[in-house]
Amino acid sequence: MTADFPARIVAEPRNPAFREDGAKRLALHPIFRAIGLEVVSLDPGQAVIEIPLTESQEGPVGHFAAGSVGTLGDVAAMHSVLTLQPRDTRMATLDFTVKMCAPAKGVRLRAVGRVMQLGRSTSVGAADVYAIAEDGAATLCGAVLATGRVYLPRAAAPDSGQDSGQDAGHDSGQDAGRTAGAAA
Repeated sequence: MTADFPARIVAEPRNPAFREDGAKRLALHPIFRAIGLEVVSLDPGQAVIEIPLTESQEGPVGHFAAGSVGTLGDVAAMHSVLTLQPRDTRMATLDFTVKMCAPAKGVRLRAVGRVMQLGRSTSVGAADVYAIAEDGAATLCGAVLATGRVYLPRAAAPDSGQDSGQDAGHDSGQDAGRTAGAAA
């Protein structure tokens, strides 16, 4: 038995406007604007994004800091998952790990995110992060594995009476607190 590697989640996007929505979502976050994040491409199950080397991204030895590599990889991994989710789905990173493979020396960082496990409440994405030199040469400098909490829009949530993830427990917890307080 043989397998094609690397394995890739193959699924149809549940939001036909996932490219436009994904680019808008990334453009809305102040932190992403502050670091100069640019969307290179969004495809089903894959997100490619970049940031330029700026003084704020630079580590003590003149190239990208490991935190920049991790952040970019996390964003690419989680946004690869969002390409396959319904419109208005949100995500929050639960945890991520970054493994540095080489110095992140270049004028840009490019992260290529892909879906590893697609779920209704949690999903896993991964990203390879490359340092791009002035001449365009790319060097793999980091590998990121990220787990995220999926917040489905209420209309897309399964009708099982369970938490859809949308503002998980927020409304019911407040109502329960008021009821308990009123009874006391």
